[in-house]
Amino acid sequence: MIRSASRWLQTHGRLLLLTTFAFAVLWKGGKTLEVTWLLCAVAILLTWLSATQSSGVPKKFWILGMVYIALSWLSYAFSQTANYGLDEVLRTTALLLIIAWWSSQKRDDSSLLSRTGLLVLNVACLIGAIVYVAQPVERFVGTFFDYGFVTDYWPNAFGTFVLFAWPLAVPALHRMRFPWQCLLSGFLLACFFLTYSRGAMIAFGLQVAVLLCIHLWNRSRVFSRRSVIAGAAALLTAISVVFALNELRALHFPVTDVAAKATFTAAEGSSSISERAQFWKQAVHMSLDAPLLGYGPYSFRFVQPSLAEGVLATSDHPHNAFLKVAAERGWPAAVVLLTAIVVLLMYRLPSVTNTSAAARWHTYLLLALLGGFAHSMIDYNVQFVGVALLVALILAELLKGTPGAALGRVQSRAAVSVSIFLLAVCVWEGAFLVTSSLGRHAQAAGSDADAQAYYELSKPERFSRDMLLSLAHLQSQTDTMAAVATLKAYLHVNAHDARAWQQLGDVYLERKELAAALDAFTNAYKRGKYTHAGILRGMLETSFKGGGRLPLTQDDALALWNAYADAILVNAHFIALSMNVEEVGRIAELLGEDDSRVGDQVFRKNAEVQQHAVMERDRLGATAPGFLW
Repeated sequence: MIRSASRWLQTHGRLLLLTTFAFAVLWKGGKTLEVTWLLCAVAILLTWLSATQSSGVPKKFWILGMVYIALSWLSYAFSQTANYGLDEVLRTTALLLIIAWWSSQKRDDSSLLSRTGLLVLNVACLIGAIVYVAQPVERFVGTFFDYGFVTDYWPNAFGTFVLFAWPLAVPALHRMRFPWQCLLSGFLLACFFLTYSRGAMIAFGLQVAVLLCIHLWNRSRVFSRRSVIAGAAALLTAISVVFALNELRALHFPVTDVAAKATFTAAEGSSSISERAQFWKQAVHMSLDAPLLGYGPYSFRFVQPSLAEGVLATSDHPHNAFLKVAAERGWPAAVVLLTAIVVLLMYRLPSVTNTSAAARWHTYLLLALLGGFAHSMIDYNVQFVGVALLVALILAELLKGTPGAALGRVQSRAAVSVSIFLLAVCVWEGAFLVTSSLGRHAQAAGSDADAQAYYELSKPERFSRDMLLSLAHLQSQTDTMAAVATLKAYLHVNAHDARAWQQLGDVYLERKELAAALDAFTNAYKRGKYTHAGILRGMLETSFKGGGRLPLTQDDALALWNAYADAILVNAHFIALSMNVEEVGRIAELLGEDDSRVGDQVFRKNAEVQQHAVMERDRLGATAPGFLW
């Protein structure tokens, strides 16, 4: 039976993996946890059913991959924010197993991978075109969206996917007839332009420039009559599709001003540049503070707010793939990853001067890596399984045929051992993911008792995310002592989360334990004073009730209040739509009560803030609803 399954895998294993890739891209870009668990299941299956074969991955790459896996798990084991990050380590492990499996296959998969890439890219663009026209989403997102959440649209992630995918689709396009080449190329180009992702477009320009240089170096007929006509037709098609989609969208929704976007005068202005520079600096600071194993996978989200320089100037990642690894998993992991990629590229780069079919395929693969990695230096979207799995397949294709002796059976046995460990973790944590998910659904439906029961069942899980915060919120309504115990358990795992400290302060304040409340709010202030105005409100309210002396001066408090007020007046990061508006109003009252000299100034500005927030909320409420959901 095992042998028959192994034979089946030889025939259908590629189709299984490519089907998983297609599903990951088309289902929310692979952002959700179920896609991560599916990826792990496929990686385990492929590893087990090929265990009787000798792996052909060169020893140097295999060792680097295993070291990277080991460092990633060590980083998670000693993580300072261990309630998050397990999914990232699971993806890393599964992807490296998949790279090892795919690169060990002897068949030529270039045509199959190219056709699959073209098909998935077109389907994603077709779905994205419908969403762009029928939903109030300002930028093209392809399939990188979650219809369950108003804010979960990811145009930059789709832009990254296109950068990795389009060079792989070129060989499949070349095999098509002339009119279809132009129409499909133009359609894909139009969808990419409508993402309005400036960084992705710069990376795309780099890809095109490098490709032209390679063609000129190899004396290819890049400017032949047929090529010029095809390029002009594709560009004309792209322009036509852009205008057509924008005209259809304009019937119900506003269309982004291209000039404002290009000149950095759009809503986000130059903040996307200045904040990225801050994130990079903060990531370097984190990496030097914990250089060996980092703060732990996905820790940037919780540690960075303590270094933030402005209101809501926070992020889940540092907008740089290499700095993310260095800050979260440590410099050794970053160096190992960079070494593996550089060694592989150094071996494959000479092939760009070769004109054979295999060399041309490798050139397109390198071009995909160039554009995708260039964009990943100013953004980070590899957390999407749809993107990450494509990168893994590209690296695996480049690994095929690289020189160096393999470890043979040793590699296979090591891969099986890793997959068994991966399976054990997935089964254990997967069971609790189900119960905690049932709890969240019950809480959303208003069944607090059922939700609390499910959360209690989920307590043994390590990958708990915000489950304990939700449980504490329910407990605080009936049993504040239990809520305090739950929040302390959360902070034992992740003391960097300002939200937990703020929630603990509110519970202590309700219990009238003022000294403990002020201590909790002070900890929240140190870790995230720019994340929520409720932290400052809690500190002031507790101190004024006799909780103790504030760890900041009145001028500091007034400056922080002004920072929030100014952010609301320009609706930075859509703050005017959040509860920060109400917190700012309460802080104004507290500051006025404390010192009447600043009261008039604060009250006047607060009136302006509240009026502007009403205007922004009315504007959002007046936006036409989507037609799809």
